[in-house]
Amino acid sequence: MPSAPDASDNDTEQPGPQFGTAASSDEPPSSPGTSGTGGSTGRNATRTSQAITAASEEEDGDPFPPRGTLTLRALRWGGLIAAFVSWLVSMGLSVAYGINANTFQTGISQPAAILSIVQVLAWWGAAITYRLQRTAAIVILIMVTSIGVACTTMTIQLWRTTYEQSGISFPILLSYAAGELGVAMLMCISVILHRIRSLIPTNSSQRNNPARWRSLYRRTDRRIETGKPISPRYVPLNLPARTKTHLAAVSLIPVITLSLLATGTHYFITPFKHSTISAPSSLPPLPTTIGTSVIWTKEMTDVDQVVAGAAGPIVFSNGGVIALNPANGGTLWEYKSDLSITTAFTSPDRHYLALRAAVPEILERSSDEYYTASTKTEDDTEATLVFNTLTGELVLNHISGGGTLQLTDTAALDHDTIFSLKNGETLQTLESPIATTYSGPAGHKTFIVDTYSENYDDKPDKHTWDGRASIAVAPETNPSASTQIKDLLIDPIVEDELRADLDERYIGANPVIVGGWVAQFSGQNDENGHPLAHAINIDDIARGDQTNVKTVPLGSASGVNRLASAASNTLSTYPYYGTGQHLIQIANGWQASRVATVFDPATRTATPSSQYPGLAAARAGIESTADEDAVMACIAVKPEDGSPSLTIPITAGTTLRKPGSLVTGADQLMTQKDDAEQATSFTRSPGVTVITLDTGKQDTTPNTQSTPPHIFRLYGVS
Repeated sequence: MPSAPDASDNDTEQPGPQFGTAASSDEPPSSPGTSGTGGSTGRNATRTSQAITAASEEEDGDPFPPRGTLTLRALRWGGLIAAFVSWLVSMGLSVAYGINANTFQTGISQPAAILSIVQVLAWWGAAITYRLQRTAAIVILIMVTSIGVACTTMTIQLWRTTYEQSGISFPILLSYAAGELGVAMLMCISVILHRIRSLIPTNSSQRNNPARWRSLYRRTDRRIETGKPISPRYVPLNLPARTKTHLAAVSLIPVITLSLLATGTHYFITPFKHSTISAPSSLPPLPTTIGTSVIWTKEMTDVDQVVAGAAGPIVFSNGGVIALNPANGGTLWEYKSDLSITTAFTSPDRHYLALRAAVPEILERSSDEYYTASTKTEDDTEATLVFNTLTGELVLNHISGGGTLQLTDTAALDHDTIFSLKNGETLQTLESPIATTYSGPAGHKTFIVDTYSENYDDKPDKHTWDGRASIAVAPETNPSASTQIKDLLIDPIVEDELRADLDERYIGANPVIVGGWVAQFSGQNDENGHPLAHAINIDDIARGDQTNVKTVPLGSASGVNRLASAASNTLSTYPYYGTGQHLIQIANGWQASRVATVFDPATRTATPSSQYPGLAAARAGIESTADEDAVMACIAVKPEDGSPSLTIPITAGTTLRKPGSLVTGADQLMTQKDDAEQATSFTRSPGVTVITLDTGKQDTTPNTQSTPPHIFRLYGVS
């Protein structure tokens, strides 16, 4: 064979030494016509062609495709699949949670969009560069990775914020974060494959380009015996079945990994402190008297409310929910999140605590399907959380549909769904939401299923204390079997949604329910012609047997004192004031009697306020005291029956406000319409009576942007 053409026609992609060896022959030429010689020449040509083909399967001595290319291509598909699966999951979760998965009204949307655009442009620049240099590839990889991590971090931070503020982990956000990681992984691997493409080298349009999405082909430059090349040929890579299975498994690694990370974060990671304890073997009783000794004090910031749990007081503040040990004020359990609580109450037996918390506005409803006649359309989306007050365990948390929220001893009614308080499972979904404005503790085994407003058009004076309510009750196991209860006493001072359309908004319509008991006008009058009332148990009414309903006489009454009842866990009635006095006159009559009779559901006994030694009828507040020339103040609680009083001095320097500015006087508890914020509040809980004092706002520097917190001092009295 001539050697000159072979040397001149060597392709730059083919190794010269291999090609020269394959093209040479040391055998002597055969004579024409000799069959053996002819066969030898044919075999030599075949071997030469095969050697050339084999040589062309390697470029610069490296195998094709380069080591690791197939794995990278599989991982790239894995990133794409992970992003697509994350999108599908997000759409499914948006339906399940009733949240618009495509809209986040938050400050991170715009920066995340800008970063994503920069990320795409960097990735696109790597794709269109004909020869991607190493430095450029590294810079683009760093940029794409950093942007992907930044977007993922912002989304996870958004998940953390919404979790802390609502008490609910929104997996939609975690799914988005997983999708962002999948996209970042896809882009990074694509950049690496484009760099490999530059090293082969080959064009992006050729079928042996490692960065192409379609099947990969091997290029073969065939040469005939004359040594002249013909057009390149591409043959598909023939991979063993085992290799294909291996690559398929590799492509699933990103999907599985990101799914496990998102799922594990949702179920096992809480971005704030939530501690629980074992249920105590015994529970402290509710105190029957005020007590005269302060057994502990505790300072907290921005205390919003204190309620009685089954084992002691539970405090709501900017630190979350904290259950206190009644013996020493220590923490039993806590849920330290930044909840924006709108509703809080315990079950009739105080073993469960229900909360409604506002969900951040960054998450929107996907539709108005949750809004009903019993739900105001301007209400924010809210979350419902239910805790076991003995252990602190969270037994229920979900997005609420709005409307009523009630607890029995064993079940929760939220909008149109009944849940078990034992394990949070759904017990029943109603065909339509419960038509009541009432939210709070119901009966031990009974729900309030309807609330009726009285017709006040025929009343001569809407300002008087002649206010009543009617409700319908039903067993928790059969909400459709309702029984109506009429002539229930209400608190005329408390504003209520049912009467919000009236010009004068001083009369409420929802009854006060304590331990499953309500106050009802009996339809009879005393010797002075004043209407009489009695206490009845709504569980007895819900059973349907009206003949065996036990009643406890409460004497004459004008209504139920909601604040005194809530503070003392009793049913405390107002005295009968007659129809000639307006609400404003009684509300501003500081020395007037505000409690006539106290009914204690724990003992099922009714006691006149003049004989009651506990908090319900006591005169409580802050009084001024004289200490030589200095005017001091003290917290005073004076039982109405003449039992020893409690006095807690407030000296200068112990509060952020001057003690004299805290003085409001000691009067029986009562809600004051449009009254200034009270500095003290009182709660009767198992084992201790808690007195809360607002000492004032904490000092801050002028550069502080946030509102300074109020410092509260809690006194445990026994």
